[in-house]
Parts: sequence; structure tokens; C-alpha cells
Amino acid sequence: EYLILDAPSEFQGVVMESMGRRGAQMKNMEIVGDNRARYEYIISAKALIGFKNDFLTASRGTGIMHHSFFGFLPEGNFQPIQRNGVFVAKETGQSAAYALNSLQDHGTLFIGPAMDVYLGQIVGENDHENDLVVNPCKEKKQTNMRSSTSDESAILTPPHIMSLEQSIEYISDDEFVEITPNFVRMRKKVLDHSLRKRGDKQFI
Repeated sequence: EYLILDAPSEFQGVVMESMGRRGAQMKNMEIVGDNRARYEYIISAKALIGFKNDFLTASRGTGIMHHSFFGFLPEGNFQPIQRNGVFVAKETGQSAAYALNSLQDHGTLFIGPAMDVYLGQIVGENDHENDLVVNPCKEKKQTNMRSSTSDESAILTPPHIMSLEQSIEYISDDEFVEITPNFVRMRKKVLDHSLRKRGDKQFI
């Protein structure tokens, strides 16, 4: 792809760093207008997946981009994003605020309460490198005892909702992106944790 970027000059370092990580080849750079810079790159279509959102975030919504087909060339030195492990649902059901309240202390959630989840679905990102099998459907146990601490309502951070492009860029080799009319979800290729643990390659 032939990519043209236009952004304020103050974001030059961020733009060039991102392009370098994606294996892009710079063809031209010039200062245009009022302290804005224009960059021209040759970059693989694969490396562009997920870039638009990152570019707009890095340039605080002031960046402009356009790309068009350039030709068939060897893929550049594209470096996939480095990420931590993920939270993987261990059962099918409806997410509960009680369970999510505990999980959010250990990572970033991709779902909110009262959402349908299924076995093997990725429901969040772990703060550590390992994948963690979790139960986002766990309800609070009902007792006859009352206390000021146990009766506190769960205060949940809004979930990080990922777009289709972000999801495609995010997943690892053992994961899929699932697209439905209403949702974009990520899941493990092998849904059952026991099969994944044994290294079984059979898809479910």
C-alpha cells in the first residue's frame, strides 16, 4: 500500500516510531502548511490493520491518512504488537458484576455485566503474560448475614470495546475473531480448556 499521513509536526516521533515497528519504508517527508508534516510510506496491507485507530489516538484526532494499492512486494519487517495474556471464560452463561469486579483488579475487561459469554471466549486482558481461565458468570453467594463491606455495590470500570481491526491485530495464533450482526468477539481456537492444556489441535 502507498500510505500518506498528515499530522502536526509535534507528533513526528510517534508517527515514525509506529511506522518503523510496522516495517514501513519511508519515501518522502515534508513540512506543509502551519507546522504540519506529511509522510509518504510503502507498507504492507497486513501491517495497516489496526493502525488507523492508533494513529488517530496518537495524533489526538488531528491526523489524516490515505492509502491506495501500490503493488506486490515482499512483506517488510513487521513486528506484531506485544501483549499480555488474556482472560478466557471457562463456562457459558451471563456475566455477573460480582465476578467482573474481582477480575478488573487483575487486568482490563472486554465485556460488561449482564452480557452473554461462552466457553473459550476472551473476556479481558491479564496484567501478566500468562492466559488465565476465569469464571465471569460467578454470582455472589447469598447469605442471611449482612455487613457494611459485603453489601457494597460493585463499581465497574467501563469495558474496553475493541473494533474489528483492533481485534484482528490483537489476537494470537491460537485465537479467532468472531463476527456477528451485533458483536465482535475474540475466542480461543480450541474452546475447551482441558483440550488446550493437553495441546489437542482439534477445533471445536
